[in-house]
Amino acid sequence: MLKTEVEVDPQAAPFVKQMFELYATGSYSLMSLRKKMISDGMVYRNGKNFHKSTLETILKNPFYTGIFLWKGTRYENASHEAIISNELFNQVQEKLLNPYKSKSKKHLFPYTNLITCGVCGCSLTAEIKKGKYIYYHCTGYKENCKQPYIRQELIEKQFEEVLESIHISDEVQEFVLQGIRESFKDKIEYHNNRIAQIEKQIKLLQDRIDQAYLDKLDKKISEDFWRLHSKNWIEEKESLTHKLLSSQKADSAYLENANLILELSKKAAALFKTRNTKQKRQLITMLVSNCSYKDGKLDLELISPFNMIMKTSKSGNWCA
Repeated sequence: MLKTEVEVDPQAAPFVKQMFELYATGSYSLMSLRKKMISDGMVYRNGKNFHKSTLETILKNPFYTGIFLWKGTRYENASHEAIISNELFNQVQEKLLNPYKSKSKKHLFPYTNLITCGVCGCSLTAEIKKGKYIYYHCTGYKENCKQPYIRQELIEKQFEEVLESIHISDEVQEFVLQGIRESFKDKIEYHNNRIAQIEKQIKLLQDRIDQAYLDKLDKKISEDFWRLHSKNWIEEKESLTHKLLSSQKADSAYLENANLILELSKKAAALFKTRNTKQKRQLITMLVSNCSYKDGKLDLELISPFNMIMKTSKSGNWCA
């Protein structure tokens, strides 16, 4: 007998809708989509994490378009409410059949999952209007979000404005590097003293190990005494050797990295304007820690030290 009343789980429905929308963009494989959904809080019926195959089963199920399958019969007039459109379902099926084609379009929408909605916290997704214009909008899977759509060109214009605000001149770059060089003198002295101390401790332990071995051969100490103490000394020596290697690597590229950061600060806006969409996304990912959208405007938070460079550049107070 056909069960006439079926329902879509109201807690799962927003996640399922988001899953279809994200996969349709072509920016996700099944594996990366699984990680995304788990990080967003999705769980399966058993309350545990789910496999990639579970995701594929859900994405192939027409149930979410309002269709009900029962014993091989397809019921178009099922009683449950559709949570995705037939168009979206068909887009997902096409990408499932040809995932490599989907991957080739991965960077068609460069800023998907990079910007969050400033109202509900959902990620912004994108779609093409009139065959050529790319618009971003909130997925709205947590609530019926009414934030307006925004053109990709306007997003990039706001990115450019922020990147221009961290620009520094050649004179300022040299001034900052000189200050870093001065402070680095103390780092070098401390660094060298630390290495010398560790090397001294390692030599002392090696001398103890060697002498204890000679004492064992001369029967001045017992075999058990030698085994116990030499084992402890060897373990301590290995620990110090690890610290020595770490210390030798530490700060080795300090000045080089500082110069690269300042060079990037100087050229960030120009680089952004001349790069392709994939490279633009990479640049924004390098410089921005948080990005949200609300009422037509982006709110960007730069990572350190670019946030401090921006603030100092705006104030002009490089000597503070």
